[in-house]
Amino acid sequence: MERIVVMLIEHGADLNTANRDGDTALHFTFKYVKGQEAMERIAVKLVERGANLNTANRDGDTALHFTFKYVKDQEAKKGIADMLVERGVDLNTANRDGDTALHLTFKCVKDQEAKERIVVMVVERGADLNTTNIDGDTALHLTFKYERLVVILVERGVNLNTSNMDGDTALHLTFKCFNNQEAKERIAVMLIAKGADVNSENNEHITPLMTASIWGYSRIAKIL
Repeated sequence: MERIVVMLIEHGADLNTANRDGDTALHFTFKYVKGQEAMERIAVKLVERGANLNTANRDGDTALHFTFKYVKDQEAKKGIADMLVERGVDLNTANRDGDTALHLTFKCVKDQEAKERIVVMVVERGADLNTTNIDGDTALHLTFKYERLVVILVERGVNLNTSNMDGDTALHLTFKCFNNQEAKERIAVMLIAKGADVNSENNEHITPLMTASIWGYSRIAKIL
């Protein structure tokens, strides 16, 4: 397949023609090309020859969205995302679900180390920390299984008091999502020190204090 693709590119194929689903050659590369090295070589060739990085298909997915969704190998996912970012892909384009590159990093990147590297990279390149998807989730709402990633986003100024569709803020999710008692305490103390609203109510009129009490975290309840 790679040789045929390269031949078509060399003979002037329009790289930005989209099918009825809005998918271009770049979309197809990440969805269908087998093998990490071949995929990366074709993607680089397409980009170097003028493929539009930011074309969105009917679902609002750009090449970067497809990288997160369809590239299985975690190192390849990181490498291709690096390449697209270096070449100026729009990090804040949201698809039909409202997901940006940052949302999909948390949803689709399985390896913890790769996830952290991608988060730092896209944030440093200007990814909006506070964009909400159709569930009302910012990147922070999706981070609450990964303590170090919470710290990274908080240190970079993410809004701590944004409520998702359930009305949950970062403090609510601290108690709902972290299994480790000490991690809950560390995160709760940090969020409060950074200005998290301790009195915010979710859709069930539950405050962070009530959540801490319900789940039996008496030491955290005293902090609140």
